[in-house]
Amino acid sequence: MEGYRPSWRPSLEPACIAAARRLIDQGAVAITANCGFFIRHQAADAAAVNVPVALSSLLLILNLLRQASPAAKLAILTADSRHCDEDMLGVEDPVERARIVVDGIEGGKYVEDAMKRPLPPPDMDAL
Repeated sequence: MEGYRPSWRPSLEPACIAAARRLIDQGAVAITANCGFFIRHQAADAAAVNVPVALSSLLLILNLLRQASPAAKLAILTADSRHCDEDMLGVEDPVERARIVVDGIEGGKYVEDAMKRPLPPPDMDAL
């Protein structure tokens, strides 16, 4: 989708840290997020606060690979696979990396609508 930029830009890191600290100031005892691309901010946020931080479901990759049969593949569905770089997966072993399949829904109406403000009602046909 034209103009869509996932949350991996380095310029967002100070804002992510500040948001985590604000949440802790409000009483949070753990920090989580729902965007896989936030894996790029995981280490910085975890280092900046003294509570558990899990910003991305991509943190589960190694555990899921260990739980599955060695012949099984792990599918990662992302908003935009063009921005899901190898380093985000955290898998250095080429045999394990070959078990991971990444695809995205980029260019679709769902992602386009999800970026609009105000958020339009869900389009069930697009889903």
